[in-house]
Amino acid sequence: MATIEALAPLARDVVVAGENLVFIVVLVFPNWDACRRLASCDENVDRVDLVGRPEIVAAVKAGLALAAKVGGGSSTFARRAILQVEPPSFDQGEITDKGQLNQAKVLRQRSTVVAAAYADVLDDNVICL
Repeated sequence: MATIEALAPLARDVVVAGENLVFIVVLVFPNWDACRRLASCDENVDRVDLVGRPEIVAAVKAGLALAAKVGGGSSTFARRAILQVEPPSFDQGEITDKGQLNQAKVLRQRSTVVAAAYADVLDDNVICL
């Protein structure tokens, strides 16, 4: 997927939201080691603080812009991203028995996060292209 490549190495995986909506949003499951290296932080940094660091936000914006440039039409790239502080949950069915993300389950379990990405007034954790 172009979005994962464009967000490399910061994104471990992404879940795409936006079916039948005006634009695409991605929920990004970060590669925490890569994020800490980029922000020059040690292992003890709080993940909530880490995802808000200017270096991380700038890198995600740059990745979204790259994916948009390569992707073409608005249905092929994300306009907004939210980095997920909580990893996907096996117990909640967000990860399959084969270790893959269950996209539909992630979207259902994190529906408030998705709604926040489409709100008219955005939370600070929504990164926009």
